[in-house]
Amino acid sequence: MILRTKTVARFDDDNHTCIPLQWSYNISDPFAITFTFISDDDRISWTISRDLLALGLVERAGDGDVTIWPGARTDDPLNIKLCGYDSNGNLGSETFTTSRAVAGLFLAATRRHVEVGQETLDVDALLAEIFA
Repeated sequence: MILRTKTVARFDDDNHTCIPLQWSYNISDPFAITFTFISDDDRISWTISRDLLALGLVERAGDGDVTIWPGARTDDPLNIKLCGYDSNGNLGSETFTTSRAVAGLFLAATRRHVEVGQETLDVDALLAEIFA
C-alpha cells in the first residue's frame, strides 16, 4: 500500500518559485518517506527517514544532505534544506518551504498504517531488489 498527498514547494528565490510537491509512503519500506518535485518535464525525488520528518516538525533536525525545521509559530511553513551535487559535480544547496500542516497530517496517516515501533523490514526482499 502506498500513501500519497500533494502540496506545493515554495523556493526563496527572486521569483518565489512554486513547484508541485508529492509526499509518498510505502508500507513495504516503513522507515522512509519520499517527496518528489514535479515539473512538466521532470520528477526529482528525495527519500528521508520518517523519524527525521517527525522531529523536523517540532525542532531543527538533520545534518548532511537534509535539514528540516519548523517556523516559529505553529501556522508557519515547514522549512527543508537539501544539499547535494549537480550533474557537473558541484556541491550546492536549496531551501524551500511547504505546508507544515500537510506534512503533519501525512505523517499521522503513515502512523495509522504502521505505528512507530511496529516497523519491520524484509531484509531478504531488500537484498534481492538491490542485487536484481
